[in-house]
Amino acid sequence: MDFVVKQSARGLGMARVSVLLASVASILGAPVTAQDAPPAVDPAALQALFDMSERMRGLDSFTITADIASEVVLVTGERLTSIDQVLIDAHKGTNLRIEKTSPTRERIFYFNGESATLWGPVTQFYATTAFSGTNADLIAHLSQTFGYEVPLSDLFLLGTGTEDAEAVTQARYIRPANIGGRVCGQFAYRFENVDLQMWIDTAEGGLPCAYQIVDRTDDASPTFFATLEVETIVNLDDNRFTFVPPEDAIAIQFETVAE
Repeated sequence: MDFVVKQSARGLGMARVSVLLASVASILGAPVTAQDAPPAVDPAALQALFDMSERMRGLDSFTITADIASEVVLVTGERLTSIDQVLIDAHKGTNLRIEKTSPTRERIFYFNGESATLWGPVTQFYATTAFSGTNADLIAHLSQTFGYEVPLSDLFLLGTGTEDAEAVTQARYIRPANIGGRVCGQFAYRFENVDLQMWIDTAEGGLPCAYQIVDRTDDASPTFFATLEVETIVNLDDNRFTFVPPEDAIAIQFETVAE
């Protein structure tokens, strides 16, 4: 029951995060020369990234609606992009519900603070594991124990470890951009194996507008891109986060990374 797109930021030192960067000069239309020195880490740009993630973790309740484009590069060099819609509901830091859908596939993830369940409505398979902790703790646990990357998990985990800042080799502000009627600041970051671009709303609250990841461990540099709408005034029922299996549902087991 494969759940997610590999889009992490924590495998850099964190195993996740990347973005398609030409360079500031090329983005702005200026010529790039061999003498151009790579940009250093701008502390303000780095802080903007971690502040955004901390704000996401600090929200009492919220809903994220996202369109995700994930790229696969075939052995022939052909690049194929899959488009999925993701809906995330989170409540009080210990309740999480994630729907990831496309015309041919659907996965729903439930976490009520005590157990986490991954459900495939089409296949009727589901797997449940006991876990007590915060949403951020669960996301890290699923990645480390089962190898499951929760969609958009980078938004919650960036900056939670001291190694995160040390893993960044480049960080800089690019320019403002209009995304869905919002003015969002564009930032670019480079890690050992991935590049990340993050667009952060310039309005009060500074929540994410979009982000892009480029996997530099692959010579083909496949990309991941998501546009986001974050709604912070929501009324979420506690029952929404608990999975109740239908009568014909089939229980299976999560397989650990070790297995």
